[in-house]
Amino acid sequence: SSGTNNYLGLFTNTTDLGNSVLYQNGGKIGLNTVNPLDYFHVAFNDATGNFTGYSVQNMGGGATSYSGMLFYDQTNALVQFQGFNNSTHEYRINNIASNASINFMLGFASKFQVRSDGDINIAGSIRKGGTLFLHNLGTQNTALGVNALTASSGSNNTATGTAALQNNTTGAQNTATGTLALNSKTTGGSNTASGDGALMLNTTGSFNTANGAM
Repeated sequence: SSGTNNYLGLFTNTTDLGNSVLYQNGGKIGLNTVNPLDYFHVAFNDATGNFTGYSVQNMGGGATSYSGMLFYDQTNALVQFQGFNNSTHEYRINNIASNASINFMLGFASKFQVRSDGDINIAGSIRKGGTLFLHNLGTQNTALGVNALTASSGSNNTATGTAALQNNTTGAQNTATGTLALNSKTTGGSNTASGDGALMLNTTGSFNTANGAM
């Protein structure tokens, strides 16, 4: 029997060849497509979520039994490995290239990067359960704690503790340490509060210092 141009052959019985699901187009291979968009393109239609288009399985059960993918650079040097360990169930991303980093990007912009020196570089803030937890909103502000300094557009403020300086808008050079410390502060500046609820009801005052709870 005969086949169709550019399809890879499939034995339809012990002697005859027909078309397989693989198609070659300009040096690119398509599975279930005659218009591959990359060097290997898998096209399928599945609405169940049971298939992803690519699977790999290592049948070994030892401590170093990994399944995954290896990456090589233009000199044929192994530079990265990522895969799943059958024994520990660890998923590992390992970039072994010189000055290597791992970068998570959205829309061509870096959002989370593990630098070559081991430091973490993030573009945004850190949230806990969807709520701001660690951020530097405003100008040269530092906030650590759920809802700390969340309304801030001021500058040089430091808030540590849940809801510390939460309502500060344009105030500057305030320091709040403790849950709800300087919580009602909106526009005042140069206040220092240390302790849970310290200066909690101060709104627009400046140059105040409080040490102790409530």
